Amino acid sequence: MSTITAETLEPGVNYFCIYEAEIDPNSMPLLSQSDEAIPKALITGKGQILQRDKEKKLVEVIDLETHQRHIVGWDKISDIVVAD
Repeated sequence: MSTITAETLEPGVNYFCIYEAEIDPNSMPLLSQSDEAIPKALITGKGQILQRDKEKKLVEVIDLETHQRHIVGWDKISDIVVAD
């Protein structure tokens, strides 16, 4: 079986992946009100790929646990599998 990559995703097929996203605390209402400087955080999760932008080499994923959406680079997704 060949490895699935962002380049080889087929339209109309659902895929799951492991993704890595950078979270800006200013995008979170409770954290953005803080007087202290809060650094960006790097999170890793399991998600479903919703869209792919071939030109910018980005994908939109939705986290399977939190249902938050993230835009990440092709180099930030791995272990891509077809969703059954």
